[in-house]
Amino acid sequence: MSVVGPLHTHSKVELVLNQSNSLIQTQGELEQLDLVSDLIGIDHEFHLRDTYHPVASLVQLATRKGAVAIDLLAGLDLHTLRDAFQNPAIRFICHDSLSELPLMVQFYQKLPRDIVDTQLAHSFLDPSSLHGYAHVVKQCKGIVLDKSAQTSSWLNRPLNPNQIKYAIADVEHLIDLWEYLQAKLKKTNKLAWFLEEQRTRCARTLVTSDYGQSALQFNPRFGKLHYSLMRDLLNWREQRAVRLDRPRRWILQDHYLTDLVLAGTKGPGVYARKIRELKLHKQFDELMTSLTSWQQLISDLPRHILLGKSITDHIVAEIKTIRDRVAAKYDILPDVLLRRKQMLELIDTMSPPLNFPAWFGNWRQDLMGEDIKAVFASLINPT
Repeated sequence: MSVVGPLHTHSKVELVLNQSNSLIQTQGELEQLDLVSDLIGIDHEFHLRDTYHPVASLVQLATRKGAVAIDLLAGLDLHTLRDAFQNPAIRFICHDSLSELPLMVQFYQKLPRDIVDTQLAHSFLDPSSLHGYAHVVKQCKGIVLDKSAQTSSWLNRPLNPNQIKYAIADVEHLIDLWEYLQAKLKKTNKLAWFLEEQRTRCARTLVTSDYGQSALQFNPRFGKLHYSLMRDLLNWREQRAVRLDRPRRWILQDHYLTDLVLAGTKGPGVYARKIRELKLHKQFDELMTSLTSWQQLISDLPRHILLGKSITDHIVAEIKTIRDRVAAKYDILPDVLLRRKQMLELIDTMSPPLNFPAWFGNWRQDLMGEDIKAVFASLINPT
């Protein structure tokens, strides 16, 4: 693999594992950091308990020379790392990009030009579940990691030696792990599928940079009209949480959302009574406005949505059958092919001429696109 030229002109020091400089807390130490590498593992420790946005505490970096952690609470100028993000000859490696990528956008206002996720890569090879870093390292490399410091308070200073050791361990195996998984993906002819899906995830993160919405929008008691109202209420809660910089659950708890959705589809009067019953008086006007806006939109929903819960369940069941068959054939985690959220998004967007949204990707179209189109075609032109 190619090795890039130096990012700075003055002398460098190598990343050194488990030495006194494994935690960088001064600008001088940071300026000496050598990021001359084709592959760099990256991970973050952050706090996400009483704020909307995560508070980044550490960024850990690993090259083949070793690993370090940089204190993100020390007020350092991170231009060295941002320069490396923009270097097309450097590939960054993380685990669980659904968590890492939004944090990077929020903290650095950009993503690396080339980044791969070992969790996503592993899910193209193991259909059993979406596994954490420690599990994948043990399964692929036979190394057992100590995760006892995982729930530490990462905002306290000074960090204790066990925390620093844990943080370093979270990146020191990423390069070897990626090279192992990359070889497996090539051998099974899945590398192109993985890389396309990785690019899609990065593109969507740059647009949304969001830590995700409540899974309660996928409630077995809901029909499609319930889902559409839930989406609007989730968007309202999201905007309020951002404005106040508070966790979503502090704005409105998930079980309240479910109660409001079930009431709202029965009419404004029932909805207003439910708001008062839940003692949400301060949010009354905003919640009523959300319902009014939703009512103005539902007349434009596609025909197969207005047919109700039974047709939604039918479509989801048909797509799930297709997905599971393809996942079993290629040993891919089914949720990587399509999550339930994505199935519902297809129901929202698939109307004649049945073009797939951009996130669906060429690789999904090749594997199951025609079969899924046939499901929607049978609803539009029933025989």
